[in-house]
Amino acid sequence: MNLTRLTLFFPSLILATEPVTLDLNDRTTHQVIVDREQNQYLGHPTTTLLEDGKTILCVYPKGHGKGQIVYKRSTDGGLSWTREGQVLGRSKDWDSAELVPGSVEVVSDGSYRLWYAGSDGEVWRIGSAISTNGQSWTRELGTVDTYQLGPGAPGDF
Repeated sequence: MNLTRLTLFFPSLILATEPVTLDLNDRTTHQVIVDREQNQYLGHPTTTLLEDGKTILCVYPKGHGKGQIVYKRSTDGGLSWTREGQVLGRSKDWDSAELVPGSVEVVSDGSYRLWYAGSDGEVWRIGSAISTNGQSWTRELGTVDTYQLGPGAPGDF
């Protein structure tokens, strides 16, 4: 009987000609505001869910890559957020023009590593910063320079 019901539903999914759109704009119970500032772009947040299933780390750029990388933390599954502070601001080095966060990695010793992209206005590179408490962050030196991954020869990666 369940197999028959499943068969009846399957063709309708396969034959759908219109994409299904789910608009959550008016469903405020399905929305959580992580941050808001008047006349300030705060965008493309990156989140990391920790092993406890409740703690979420969130990093995002302030000013669409032109400002600092901000870090917030939720201990209740994303219902409320606490600003932990600035992870990084632009340096006077290879990431002097733009900063865009990538992801936060939980390192085996319990510290956090932020992977991010930075630009001096001409060339983009990949860097990382490390933190033991999520509040103070230090840029990590790469194996060759002050960044982890830079431009290579065409076709290299």
